[in-house]
Amino acid sequence: MPFNNPFEDPNTSFEITALIGQWNIIYSNFPMWTNRKRKNPSLNYSLNSLDQEYIINDQVKYRKSGKLKTINGTNKVVSLQDKKFLWRGSGILRFLRSKWQIIHFNELWLIIYFEKTFFTPSGYDVAVKEGNNINPHVILEALNYYKIPVLKKIQ
Repeated sequence: MPFNNPFEDPNTSFEITALIGQWNIIYSNFPMWTNRKRKNPSLNYSLNSLDQEYIINDQVKYRKSGKLKTINGTNKVVSLQDKKFLWRGSGILRFLRSKWQIIHFNELWLIIYFEKTFFTPSGYDVAVKEGNNINPHVILEALNYYKIPVLKKIQ
């Protein structure tokens, strides 16, 4: 019997280009966002056309003490079917790596799971594509469906 997920359209396949753009993190259990010292976090993805391996540029933006801060890196697709990625930092962070996976995706919002690293715990982010509003009840139902622990509202 096929897996019946009420939050995914079985007729829609994941396209890497659908990630391109700004995704505002609205729920999380990641301490960097839940400690309230950093505000308005967003994930900003763009294609890196210099490489043939589906490399996605990744810029995390947030405000700290009123100033815009960024964390830059790239994502390599590990499994497009499973929506798994390997993030690598840029610049001073170039030695850092993080594995992450999209648990839920549609063109309006997504749920990301990130694995534990030496510097960060494992956890989840819920992000909404810039310009969209999602009913919080839909997100809470999805978190319950995927058996994801309660996340803190960020924005």
